[in-house]
Amino acid sequence: MSASIQSGRDGPWVLAWAARVVTWPLSAAAIVAGLVGRLLLLPFRRGPTASPVPYLAAAGAFLTGRTWQFPPLLASVPAPGQSPGPWNEARRRLRKSRAALFAWIGTCVYVYLAVAAQFGWIAAEYAVADRDHSFTPPTW
Repeated sequence: MSASIQSGRDGPWVLAWAARVVTWPLSAAAIVAGLVGRLLLLPFRRGPTASPVPYLAAAGAFLTGRTWQFPPLLASVPAPGQSPGPWNEARRRLRKSRAALFAWIGTCVYVYLAVAAQFGWIAAEYAVADRDHSFTPPTW
């Protein structure tokens, strides 16, 4: 099966695009980590897997929405006719399920809220306690 984006063939494509938009920052962070790993391993690699250019091309195609195939972080980028691997197959199957897409979007939203709370962007005053009124009953 081609890795190109085809609307409507693989299940709920609106939810699939929403999940892709929500996870774009996580995908970009993973791609940057893969690029850093590839650059660190560059002196130890030889042959066609040594060049980061095919990885950057595949990463750019994924991030711009031209393909659904996420590039492998440290392995060689598969050829167009080659199998993309078990993780892309699992993601393709999950993309067909509405419940899985809603769960993935919800999980990403929770991760973003947790990161924002940790940096103090939201709920910054939550840790501040009013110690003078700790045993008073609620005022309803």
